[in-house]
Amino acid sequence: MAKGLDVAEDSTDHIECLTNRGFEFIGRYYNTNTPSKNLTVAEAQALSAASLTIVAIWENGFPTTAGYFSKAKGVSDARAAFKMASQVIGQPEGSAIYFAVDYDATAKDVSGPITQYFQGVASVLDAAEQRYEIGVYGSGATCQSLLDVGLVRFTWLSQSTSFRGTKTFKAFNIKQGPENKHLCGMDADKDEAPDVVSCGGFTV
Repeated sequence: MAKGLDVAEDSTDHIECLTNRGFEFIGRYYNTNTPSKNLTVAEAQALSAASLTIVAIWENGFPTTAGYFSKAKGVSDARAAFKMASQVIGQPEGSAIYFAVDYDATAKDVSGPITQYFQGVASVLDAAEQRYEIGVYGSGATCQSLLDVGLVRFTWLSQSTSFRGTKTFKAFNIKQGPENKHLCGMDADKDEAPDVVSCGGFTV
């Protein structure tokens, strides 16, 4: 398994520690509410120069209840994520942007507003001249349901093993592990992937 992590801070000053400890990929954020969380061009270039694969995740605000999700919200989030990926970072075409469903969504939530949200995401990204694959971060049940209806290609399984379907879901591209508050001086979540090529990541 490929070894990774995800962090909500600039990792540039910690790259040597990460490579020395065998990390192969790193999850970094796109959002508009809290710019300090975001991947920057300079960071992306430094990570790429160190042969660390970057995985992009969109999480803006609090996608922690069904009330966050709607088709209109999916459209607006996808437009903002696309702009950051294509115009700010220069994320290569064909790589993935994961969209967060950061709670234990019920089947009703997934079949209703969450599916509608990803329909909105798909309406933007599938029509764009520069194509990005769609991923979801969430529970096993959320990941499986969105795979089943063909709205995502990539899945990032939440570390919360009590969430619906998480213990039995095996079709993940990335699996999140426990939080580690002292990982190369950063607050981070550990991750793993079957291999670094299949996680939808990129270098610039």
